[in-house]
Amino acid sequence: MKKPLNKIALSLQRKRFNKISGFLLLTSLLMLLCVMVSILLEIGISLLHSGQPLEQALYRALFRLNGGWGYLPYCLLILIVLRVWMGRGFFQNAVRSSHSMNISAFFQILSVFLFVQVFTSLFSQYIEQILNYWGLSSYLAQEAASGQNSPFSVIIYASIGAPIVEEFLFRGALLQRMIPCGKRFAIVFSSLLFGLFHGNIIQIPFAFLVGLILAYVAVEYSLWWSILLHFINNCILSQVLSFFPVAQSIVILVCSIAALVILTVKANQIRAYHRSLQPMSREAVWGFWTAPLTIVFLIVVLFNTASSIMPM
Repeated sequence: MKKPLNKIALSLQRKRFNKISGFLLLTSLLMLLCVMVSILLEIGISLLHSGQPLEQALYRALFRLNGGWGYLPYCLLILIVLRVWMGRGFFQNAVRSSHSMNISAFFQILSVFLFVQVFTSLFSQYIEQILNYWGLSSYLAQEAASGQNSPFSVIIYASIGAPIVEEFLFRGALLQRMIPCGKRFAIVFSSLLFGLFHGNIIQIPFAFLVGLILAYVAVEYSLWWSILLHFINNCILSQVLSFFPVAQSIVILVCSIAALVILTVKANQIRAYHRSLQPMSREAVWGFWTAPLTIVFLIVVLFNTASSIMPM
């Protein structure tokens, strides 16, 4: 028979996750505000320089605006807020190394990282088939996940800003806040929040799985390595190699084959690492799911995810 939950410990965990989920809600709000301000500036500039009647100029401005430049000040704001929330020395402590990384280990991890992308892209096709059965489509979510038709400013954010800001946020601040609950809990639940933060039915599974790899790298090696992995995926693989589709396909195929070999050969080591981690505290798990601001965050994610699903 399971022991009853420790009410004092449960209350402390709820407070912990209220702060974490509240911070994520704040970052989402800051992103929205930065994008909206960028949109308003685009409208204002267009109206000032068009020399056209107000209604016509406003229509043209609304047609061409994207708000992408709002992501750049958002990056700066988040880094400032992280420094205030986590205190002095946060950035130095966040990138502190645990173990040294060698080239062989890095490319093994990179291969598994890219294989996860292949796996989740296949999974997303099954999601689309299920939605199609009900007369729905995740086309908008797939377009957002692929970055197709994105303005240059959004590409810059996804390629450079996101690898830095998201790593300091999720594998830096949030993971550090969860480490007292144990490495296993910190890795899994920081990755879960990372996936949910994307608010996209296509991106959530991918972001969660790669989040597990990034969190493992940050915990066992250094945040610098997780930033590099994130950068390679977002910038080199998704953007640069997209201009060379044959080379992109070859890289993904080779890495996927290598990943299958690595996962087979190192299966026992992976299981041993998993068993070495501290079991998850029931109070921490319940505290996460029952924290009021976590519930609010989940509702926002559910709304965003639903809004990316459209009738066929």
